[in-house]
Amino acid sequence: MVFAPYESDLHPNHAAASRLCVGVIHFAVLPKAPVERMLHKAEHLLFYTVNYPAPLAVDISD
Repeated sequence: MVFAPYESDLHPNHAAASRLCVGVIHFAVLPKAPVERMLHKAEHLLFYTVNYPAPLAVDISD
């Protein structure tokens, strides 16, 4: 599972980090990728917001 900032974030570093995460996930499953480790497929890619209100909030307090 990978958590990444939302791509349309107002901060340019957050938007760049989002694109980087998507690219890395794609690169990690390429069989001819020049890496020494085994391939790993991320089962889930979840985006979170930083500068926007959350569309869903769950109260976990007791």
